[in-house]
Amino acid sequence: MTADQKVTLFHSPNTRSTGALILLEELGAPYTLHAVNMKAGN
Repeated sequence: MTADQKVTLFHSPNTRSTGALILLEELGAPYTLHAVNMKAGN
């Protein structure tokens, strides 16, 4: 992955995507975060 590429993470709190979010933070990888409200059916 080059420096100008970003990962898009669709994240909902208290779900398994939290692990991916922590991993991206630890790696210092560039990413875009999109919050998803699972209770609202998004």
